[in-house]
Amino acid sequence: MRPDVSTTFQAYVYDDANYEKTLELVDNTSHNALTSSIFSADRKAFLTATDTELCNAASDVYYNEKCTGAIVG
Repeated sequence: MRPDVSTTFQAYVYDDANYEKTLELVDNTSHNALTSSIFSADRKAFLTATDTELCNAASDVYYNEKCTGAIVG
């Protein structure tokens, strides 16, 4: 049996006032992602995402203050 695996890129722009609601939406949208990335210049945003809502949302999570151009393969 072959597992269902596909590549998907998603970007979601949200209002800063709705950050926690956005994390909840991402957490409840799918079971588990292989890789995810969080871009932020705010360290508190990283901590909120990992310590609360998104701690089990993906197998590999990358935290970025800016785009690094890294490719996971």
